[in-house]
This record gives sequence, C-alpha cells and structure tokens, in this order.
Amino acid sequence: RLNFKDIRHRARRRFDLTKMGLDDGELQKFLTRVESRMAPAVAYESFGADSEDTAKLAAIKGLAHTLGMATLGSGLSELWTETREVSQERAELLNLVYDAALSQAVTFVTRLIKDEVEAERCELSPIQYFEDPEGLKAVFDKLEGAKIDLRLENGKLAPENSAAFCLSWILKRRAKKDPKASRR
Repeated sequence: RLNFKDIRHRARRRFDLTKMGLDDGELQKFLTRVESRMAPAVAYESFGADSEDTAKLAAIKGLAHTLGMATLGSGLSELWTETREVSQERAELLNLVYDAALSQAVTFVTRLIKDEVEAERCELSPIQYFEDPEGLKAVFDKLEGAKIDLRLENGKLAPENSAAFCLSWILKRRAKKDPKASRR
C-alpha cells in the first residue's frame, strides 16, 4: 500500500494540490487507482565479500552485500498515458507517486535484511542503483529477474518503474573506550 502521508507531503512541496482539484479525499482516490494497477514485486539475495561474481558490483566493499531488484509491474504505463491526457501536471504527480512506491519497495528489502545485518554488527551503505547496462544485466542474471516479470530491453529494465540495486554491509566501528570509565 502506498504511504498516503509521505506522498501527500512530497506532493505538497512540488504541486498546488488544491489547484489540481486534489483535496485529501481526491488524492486518496487517485492513489487507490494507482494501487489497483500496481503489481509490485522484489527479488533479493545476500552474498559474502568472497563472492567473486557479485563483489565487483558493490561500489562500497564491505563484509557482505545484498543485490536486489524491484518493480511496480507492467500495468502502470497505460495509467501514465491516461493521466497525461488529463494534464501534464497530473502525469508529473504520478511520476512522483511511482518514485515513492519504488522507494518503498526497496525499503521493504532493507527491512527484511535488517536483523541479519545487525547480527553481523554491520550497517547498510546508501543504496546504489544500477543504471549501466552491464551492471543491470549482471544483477538481472544473478537474481533471475524474469521471476518477477522483469526484462532487459536495450540495456534498461522493463517495465519502466523498476530498479536494480546493491546495499553493502559495512562493519560498524567500535566506540573507543573512555579511559576514565576503565579506572572506576
């Protein structure tokens, strides 16, 4: 489900929702329509630093890394076309919703691996998204992107509103002991 408050907050910063005829009730209807067309899916897998074929994909070398793919499904391109016919501003709002939804899908993966990451005394790096065709293909092949109805077309993920990403597991630094505390 889309996070109404987050999307409303993001949208208010970029658009005049009142001028667009989107009070809270109408915005909720708009988001419900978007949700009905979405078919979100994720695939992910974690690998150790010794995984030669995937370690080179991680921008930040760490104790381990997680490769992931997320998609909102193929039903959204038609909705975007329909929305664009209403207004360019609504289409831009829809892009904002898509970005928020895709971000939510990636965050879902970070929540799933959180306990394991903490058990290893690690923290996650910032999300590294793959844009280059080589990186996309490597992640797509490793995670078998077709399992979540993804395809590679002309070096890009299809359907649109899909992403491939990597999270590195960085070992947390231990806090230095306070010399005064050890004398007590």
